[in-house]
Amino acid sequence: MKNIFKSIGLAVIALSMFTLSCSDDIDPVISDLNLDRPLAPVNLRAFVRNQTAIELSWNVNENISEYVVEFSQDSLDFNSIIRTVSISPDSLPLRENFEGETQYSARVKAVREDGEESSWAEVAIMTAIENILEPLEGGDIAATSVTFRWPAGSEVTNFTLTPGSINRQITEDEKEAGEATIEGLTGSTLYTATLFNGSKRRGLVEFETLVDIGNATPVYPEDDLLAIIAAAAEGDVLALFPGNYGNDSTLLTIDLEKSITLRGVYPFDRPVVYGKFTSGVGVGSVEIRSIIFKGEGESQFFNSTSTDFNLQTLLIDDCDVSGYADRFIYNQGNGTYGSITVSNSYVHDIVGNSGDGFDFRGGTVGALTLQNSTFANAFRTFIRMQVESDVVVNNCTFYKVSTLDNGNNRGLFRASGGGSIEVSNCLFVGIGIPDTERGFWTKSGDMSANTSYSNNYYFDSPVLFAAGSEYTNPAEVDATEADPGFEDPENDDFTITNQTLIDNQVGDPRWR
Repeated sequence: MKNIFKSIGLAVIALSMFTLSCSDDIDPVISDLNLDRPLAPVNLRAFVRNQTAIELSWNVNENISEYVVEFSQDSLDFNSIIRTVSISPDSLPLRENFEGETQYSARVKAVREDGEESSWAEVAIMTAIENILEPLEGGDIAATSVTFRWPAGSEVTNFTLTPGSINRQITEDEKEAGEATIEGLTGSTLYTATLFNGSKRRGLVEFETLVDIGNATPVYPEDDLLAIIAAAAEGDVLALFPGNYGNDSTLLTIDLEKSITLRGVYPFDRPVVYGKFTSGVGVGSVEIRSIIFKGEGESQFFNSTSTDFNLQTLLIDDCDVSGYADRFIYNQGNGTYGSITVSNSYVHDIVGNSGDGFDFRGGTVGALTLQNSTFANAFRTFIRMQVESDVVVNNCTFYKVSTLDNGNNRGLFRASGGGSIEVSNCLFVGIGIPDTERGFWTKSGDMSANTSYSNNYYFDSPVLFAAGSEYTNPAEVDATEADPGFEDPENDDFTITNQTLIDNQVGDPRWR
């Protein structure tokens, strides 16, 4: 055994001497990489901007005088180069306009000051549907017709509209004028219109025709709105013309006892209703569209008042709701909501002193869906769901929500009754009160629903994931911090200027 250890010791000493003797031959560390040709651009990325513009960016290297970019109408084949562009390093990113719905490839090489060129870096990208249609304005949409406009003289041949499988040819005069009116449509119908040049799509737009007064009861500001609602038959549509219904000293309490639709005649000139909704009976369906509601201190916008309350479907679309003291919707008793949907709406300036935004403390709620809407300067806790329900919040913008300094401010989402909750593609800015426990994503212990989170962004919300929150890591709710660059949020303009958020289709679509 002693001989074995002796042999090992001699071997270690010999290896050490060998290592020391060889160290003199090791080359010094290379700090400068001298190449005969420049390196190919790295991190080459392609984005589609405004449907048909391709934007390229890449990492810039030193000692490069210019980059050469070639475009080909294929997928990385480069058999036929259709455009070549030279660009200086300080002019990136590069943006070039192309045709819509077309596959393109781009390749980039670096050119050094001595004329040496790198190999190519390549990327493929497909442009989106071109849209040369001008935005529809208020007077362009009627109950049975719509007027489209585009740059005069553009190459266009026809429109198709669905539903109805309408194929409307464009005359030569309309083409040159850049305007066409399509008639024979159906009122209160959501259409998709596509503009073509032969087989190539050049425009796409969705729009909803106005209510057809022939199929509705017209209501004017001088009418008694409450009396007309009380006299309406099951399923009637009331079309409200522009003007004020009630005022800041005469608030209306609209008691719903039957299925009914209330909608503004002109979405571009919505009527203003002062007051609130209540119901204590069974009702099949309530639709409220294109109306501005002012609470003037009323406690809540919509309230169930009885255990006999049972509303199967509630839809609130294209509405502006503000000025209530506490809540948007309230249910403390044993009433029943089947499904609630709020879409394309702006809900703001609801203080929340004694209640929460969507406040369900008892009864039954089948489903709550909030989509394509903005919530600002409002609420104590945003959603208080203490009953089992399926909640979906998608493509919404939140600004200064859950900012009330109150011990019952438990943050954005309280879902302690089970069920499920999904929050996706949402933007949260200015949530909560710094250096407090007011404004968590969810207060610890308040989430018993099955959760699903994706593609959310937040900014200027230090309490959102602070100690005491159910989630202390933004990744747990798939949230990324980024400044949206709102245009003028204090004056209700939440237009996003951050291109990443625009690309990722975050928040209320009206702001991007």
